Amino acid sequence: ENYGSLYNAASNESPPMVHHIPKFMARKNAQKMALLVVDGLALDQWALLRESLQRSDVAMVDSSKTTFAWVPTLTNVSRQAIFSGKFPRQFEETLGSTSKDAHHWQVFWKNQMRQPDEIDYLLHEKNEDPQKYLTRLTECAEHPRHKIIGVVVGRRWFF
Repeated sequence: ENYGSLYNAASNESPPMVHHIPKFMARKNAQKMALLVVDGLALDQWALLRESLQRSDVAMVDSSKTTFAWVPTLTNVSRQAIFSGKFPRQFEETLGSTSKDAHHWQVFWKNQMRQPDEIDYLLHEKNEDPQKYLTRLTECAEHPRHKIIGVVVGRRWFF
């Protein structure tokens, strides 16, 4: 009923729509933050993954709430909205691609007065060995200067 008004809704509890996610993170002002985006993950799959993670030794704080995607709910629309903090008409020149996600992430956080070497973005490349990606991810997370990390993996990692 209220979907049309969500694009400019504000919330301190959770981001109402995907483009609110980086703004929500910026308000947290934590020393170190990571955003994990799992491409193609359906809500029912998230429930299974969350349950599995909670039973494992993974240290996880589950603060997940429902966040609405832009319609159409396509990866290239949602990911750009997530990493840019903008709604689709603000990145219409790249609407059909995800190739600018890292750039959007850098620009958003630079506008939040973060230094470029504090910001990183990692994408699991299509044919990249999972162990190699995990090594890159671990090195990035442990790097003392990296404070804001955007991470993209496919659901095939989990299912």
